[in-house]
Amino acid sequence: MKKVLFFVGIFFAACFRLLVVLIAVAFLFVEPTENTYDSTSSISEAEVSDIQEKTRSLKENEIDEQIITDEDLSKKEEIINNENIPKEEELDPNIQMIIDSTNLNEAEAEIVYNTIVEIGFTDIISIKKGTGETVDTLAGFAINLDGYNGILTIENRKLYYIAMNGIELFDADKGGVIDNIEYYALENDTWYISYAKDYISQGLKSPSSASYPGTVFERDQWSVTRYRDVVNVQSYVDSQNSFGAMIRSNFTIQMSHVEDYETPNPLYMVIDDTVVFGELQPYNRETYEKSIN
Repeated sequence: MKKVLFFVGIFFAACFRLLVVLIAVAFLFVEPTENTYDSTSSISEAEVSDIQEKTRSLKENEIDEQIITDEDLSKKEEIINNENIPKEEELDPNIQMIIDSTNLNEAEAEIVYNTIVEIGFTDIISIKKGTGETVDTLAGFAINLDGYNGILTIENRKLYYIAMNGIELFDADKGGVIDNIEYYALENDTWYISYAKDYISQGLKSPSSASYPGTVFERDQWSVTRYRDVVNVQSYVDSQNSFGAMIRSNFTIQMSHVEDYETPNPLYMVIDDTVVFGELQPYNRETYEKSIN
């Protein structure tokens, strides 16, 4: 009985070994299968690969786009910051000239220039130091405004006095602005001289014999001034008297101020202290103020 069991055990052991060998051989000859997607799968391998490629491309583009966006934002922020910075306005060259010539500060110079505009001027041609010490005490300056020569005085860093061509326009002691150069401006004085000759000749004994100073080489023999609406012309005339003798007579004639070469009307005329026509009109600020008071 023991022998039978022994041989049965050997048989089963041999069978087990044979089974192991067969399984090993089977693994050697069977190729491992790759992962595949069956027909029931919702997406193919090619589509997966394409998605991966697109994802990678999108990420790269997103990075580049982000870099560009950051640069643009930086530039935009810089532009906005620059726009928010208040820009310095260019200083009026007239005010700058006052500052450079007088050592006044900007606010003080602006007040001076505003007064210059108020008395009828626009452009400062030049300012030169004249008399006095400094603007902190009292200083005078030779000034040219729109071609008019005059003087400007500053006292204690404030405008004190302005006179142009002998005409007082500003005096702090008299309340500030006292006149305007526009009341004196005359565009063409020879126009009024021509009419003055015609009107004066009509008051002479012998108009045809009248001889007046020239307007070129003898221009200094004529005085032509204006105040507001009145033009004053003064000079002399040589003409025959009732006896035929040539005599020289001084005259003054006042005419209305006109624009665009219109005909001025005679307002007042006097020859050798004899009033020939009209009444004397205000011819400066003093006589004008008297006439209205």
